[in-house]
Amino acid sequence: MAGSGVVVLTGGTGGAKLARGMLDVVGGDLVAVANTGDDIEIYGGHVSPDPDLVTYWLADRIDERGWGLADDTFAVMDGLRELGVDPKRYPARAIHSKISGRSTK
Repeated sequence: MAGSGVVVLTGGTGGAKLARGMLDVVGGDLVAVANTGDDIEIYGGHVSPDPDLVTYWLADRIDERGWGLADDTFAVMDGLRELGVDPKRYPARAIHSKISGRSTK
């Protein structure tokens, strides 16, 4: 299949696993188009779970759960809690402002 080009439409864990398996077969000829219908805003930042998941699988950086980035930590969230900041309550700009004491406007 080398040289023919293959497009795979992906979404969720199953689509990411399919893309990873197809990469093993077609190599660099693979084009993965990931679902963005589940994109959301969390803590003031844009999150694209399906494209992220596909990227982790294709880069061999998926964690043992099969849906997160290998070796990722929650150190920042834990650190914010230690400072008395509830990361679920404050969007990213407010967290920056609260920690630095400076306005982000």
